[in-house]
Amino acid sequence: MNYRSTPDVSFSMLNEEEAVLLDLKTRRYYSLNETGATIWQGLQAGHDVSRIADALVEAFEIDREAALHHVRTFLDRLVEDGLVQKS
Repeated sequence: MNYRSTPDVSFSMLNEEEAVLLDLKTRRYYSLNETGATIWQGLQAGHDVSRIADALVEAFEIDREAALHHVRTFLDRLVEDGLVQKS
């Protein structure tokens, strides 16, 4: 399963540890921590879930299974909120 962002979402890094997403349709902001920002950047780069999880393992020194769980859970939540689509 692949994911992609919807075209109406804007992403901005606020600093090294925090970012925001803006849904231009609803004008709602979503605050992302460093983990969420890393996942979003991987998504924007066209990476699949596995590759994004690998980035989390490297950046945050967590095990791969936990990283995969975090990526899938986060992306599924963004699907529910209409910010990401499954493809």
